[in-house]
Amino acid sequence: MAYYYLVASLPSVSLEAKPPVSREDFLRSCRGVLSEADFRDMSLVLEGRESEAAHPSVRRWRDRETQLRNAVARIRAVKAGADPTPFQRSHGGFDVSVEQGVAEALGRPNPLEREQALDRLRWRLAEELALEGPFDMPAVFAFVIKLRLAERWHGWDQDKGREAFEALVARTMQGTNHG
Repeated sequence: MAYYYLVASLPSVSLEAKPPVSREDFLRSCRGVLSEADFRDMSLVLEGRESEAAHPSVRRWRDRETQLRNAVARIRAVKAGADPTPFQRSHGGFDVSVEQGVAEALGRPNPLEREQALDRLRWRLAEELALEGPFDMPAVFAFVIKLRLAERWHGWDQDKGREAFEALVARTMQGTNHG
């Protein structure tokens, strides 16, 4: 089923700007427009619960995300001198560009740049997903994935992050003083 009007009305979203719509507003705009099954799967993707969604496009997205996470785990395990096997999850298909993108991202000089590169890779994979159905659910799923990524990058608070880091250091120091 095509959703021409919904997809055509989706706002532009980017990692650099505050998300143009809240999850709640987006859900409201989709209720009654999407079929019940499509709305359910879209809501699951929005919540980060792709494993519960039935739509074939979501399965393909989940496979690429699993491949990406496997590649990250492999590279980190090798660097730590550990066996990556226990951290690998099965997935369908294989995309060489995912492996290359993860290797490039993890080669970046600092953790922030690595995370940004991984999320830009996810962004590109979401855009590829949208091409499966430019006015259908793949495009809606791609938008939802991008919205989640934008929320992640604009939901961080530097002061809260610093407080969490300082609390972690304090707990770690207490543990070393008692050990």
